[in-house]
Amino acid sequence: MIHYFDSSAVVKIYLQEIGSDWVETVCLQNSEGEIGISQIAGAEVVAAINRRHRTGDIDAATLETALDAFESDFSRFFVRIPVSLAIIRQAMRLLRRHPLRGYDAVQLATALEWADRLNAFGLAKPIFVSADNLLNQAAIQEGLQTENPNAHP
Repeated sequence: MIHYFDSSAVVKIYLQEIGSDWVETVCLQNSEGEIGISQIAGAEVVAAINRRHRTGDIDAATLETALDAFESDFSRFFVRIPVSLAIIRQAMRLLRRHPLRGYDAVQLATALEWADRLNAFGLAKPIFVSADNLLNQAAIQEGLQTENPNAHP
């Protein structure tokens, strides 16, 4: 199955959180090219990992290990979907319909764009994976199947 991970799901690969085991299982069951992320996840994930270090949740060694692993996977494992003007316009439309934060709307717009591309090749829409209930609800309303890793402790 093809999945789209927002940044809250991606972080669970590199830091132990509720749902990390489930996310790891999904990653192990999928090969390269079956998990898509927005290019903006690069900055969002690095910021989230750094925030966990600043708040004292992780030590310096864990920080470096997590960042190195993510940067490697960002370059090789994930399908990185570029954020285009069309995606930004779609995010703007989504913000008129759903009470989302700006980058969450970009994440959803990116997933919808990728779903359209996959559909053009006769493939199923990706499963939208996010730990954000509000974002998942918007994704459902936009026609995507969702999974919340936090529902898999």
